[in-house]
Parts: sequence; structure tokens; C-alpha cells
Amino acid sequence: MVHGYRKRFSIAAVALFILCSPLVLLENQGMSVTAPEQAFYSLSGDGVELVRLSPGDGGGWAYESVNSITSTNGSLLKIQGLATDHSTSRVLALRQQRSGVQILELDMMTARARSLLTLPGVELQSFAIHPVTGEIAGYSGTQHMLVVIDPMTGMFRRVELKSETTLLDITFEHAPRPVLYAVAADHALYSISLQNGELGRVTVDAKVRGVRALDFIPGVGLVALGEQLYHLDLSSGRVQILSGELNSGLHELAVVDRRLQRKTRVGYVRSRETEAGNMLEWMTDEEVHNLGFWVVRNDAVTGEYKLVTPRLIYGQGNSSRRRYYTFVDRMAEPGKQYTYFLIDVTFDGPVARYGPVVSEAPFTASVE
Repeated sequence: MVHGYRKRFSIAAVALFILCSPLVLLENQGMSVTAPEQAFYSLSGDGVELVRLSPGDGGGWAYESVNSITSTNGSLLKIQGLATDHSTSRVLALRQQRSGVQILELDMMTARARSLLTLPGVELQSFAIHPVTGEIAGYSGTQHMLVVIDPMTGMFRRVELKSETTLLDITFEHAPRPVLYAVAADHALYSISLQNGELGRVTVDAKVRGVRALDFIPGVGLVALGEQLYHLDLSSGRVQILSGELNSGLHELAVVDRRLQRKTRVGYVRSRETEAGNMLEWMTDEEVHNLGFWVVRNDAVTGEYKLVTPRLIYGQGNSSRRRYYTFVDRMAEPGKQYTYFLIDVTFDGPVARYGPVVSEAPFTASVE
């Protein structure tokens, strides 16, 4: 059932944040942010309603209840968290049950949810999706740890946090070397190491208040939901207010950028051994706003995924012609097998991943 109430709140800056005008800039204290074609979705205070934020008729923003979240059989669901997988334009939801945690995929048009996987004996309060590997990182406040989940197999590993700080929400930065960020109960911002669980405090402008949810939008950056809607510039620590007077019942944030659904079509990605190292080859059938590609692979010792392209491999921008690309990983060690991901980068930021691609066989270094 679609509820009919609508509420409005005025915002000078967000009046420019228009869905149909992706080239409009938001400006504040010398900063500017290109507004993407996007929609904000948030849960109301009871954890059931799905709420859409959109530009109001007379300027500012309006929000409305879209639907109560239901399963495929129509039963109501209580949802604890939301996360956006920008590479697939999917919104996933977290549902805690007595037996464990359930990860759901949401249809944002109908607010219907279907189950992706269930992890028995796991308790999570928030989660985020790794933009390179597609892994799900979940936060357990009761156990003060992260749970890193492979959504394909359901296998997971635990990362104990080196701090007793209670976290409210986590999200990944979309970059060639993704960073996991968290907002804590004291509303401070932290980075988290997935290797050792160390937390590092991130300095941002003191005017950020009441932050309880985060999302990272390719081409825009980190957006925080609190007493107001903020854009956080992580390089400078400066803050831009995107909206004000938010309803206090909104406590989760997921952003779907409609432009990111128009992707470059990659026909294949494959790896083969050569005397110089592992060669990755890929082909595009069509390129849409395509700036280029990064290649990442797992470290042979730690398993951590690292950027291996020394610079961006440039694409064709917009092209309907078939194009072929190659990259030789000369730093790969002989006798070891690697897993690769190809990251497509548009003019708005990293938006799609392809893989995993496993090297066909450990190559042997040539002997002069």
C-alpha cells in the first residue's frame, strides 16, 4: 500500500540538486559538486517503511512513503540496514532474525525483497558492499567485529576491531583502493582496516551534527545523513550542507544514480600467461561515457586486492565500435595463481566491475 503523506523542507543548496539536471553544480564555501541523476531512499523510524526523497515542486526537497517493504509472498519485513552496490545499481537490505542474518535484494519500484543469502548465528547492525570484489562487509556491535562475506558462496571471515567504539553505519569509498568508512555513536568519522581491524579517525568540519548513516556516490563522494544531509570532502575535511530540517525518523541511506545504469558493455575479460607475466585481455562492444579502466588483483601473501595498473588505461569515451584492450601484469610472481578484477571508470567515477578472472595457470618466468 502506498501511503499518501508528503512533507517538505526548504534547502537553498539542494534546490539545485535536480534529478534531470546532472550538470548543475552545488556550491558552498568554494566547493562544487556535480549533481548526479539520483534518488535517495531511507527507512522510517520503525524500520519498515521505504521513503523516497526527491525535488519538491516549489524548490527544496520533498519526501514520501513509497511502500512497506515486503517479501515476495507479501509478508511485511523489518529491515535494519540498506547498502548500494553501485556497480550493479542494486540496493541490498539487512534483516536480523533469531537464527541469523538475512541479506535481501530490494526492487526499489515495488519495495519487494527477495532473499540472497542467510548466515546462521551471525548478528549484524549495518553493512556495505565492496566496490571491487562485491564482498559484503557487515558490522556486529555486540561482538565488536566485522564479518566479510562472499555473497556467491556464503563463506565469511571475521575481522576483530581494535576499538570498543560503537559504530552506526559503514560504507566503502569507490576508488581504485577502496576504503571502508564508518560513523560512530559519537558521530565521529573513522576509516577501518579490513586486514587488522584498526580504526583511524577522519577529521571533518565540526558543523556535521547527528550523523547516523553514510553512502558513497561515484562522482560525488561521501554523503552523510544526520540532522541535515551533508557532502563530506574527505581530502580537505570540509562539509557542504545539501539539505536541512530532515525528519528525525529517517535513519538509513542508499543512493541510486540512474546515470550509472548506462554502462559500457564489456564482451569478455580473460587472462593468459606470457613470458612477460600475466596478460589480461578484454573487449568492449560499446562504450558509454567511458574514461577508462583499472586492473586490481589479489596479493599472493595477504589476499588483499591491490591496484596493479600504474596509470589509468584510457577508454574511448562514447563509441559504438568494438575495441580491444590488453594489460600485462609484470609484477605477478612466477608459479603463483592470481585473481583479477577489471574496474570500469566513467567520467563520473568507478561504476562497474568485471570478474573475478583467475589466471589460467601459474606462468613460468623466462630464462635468458
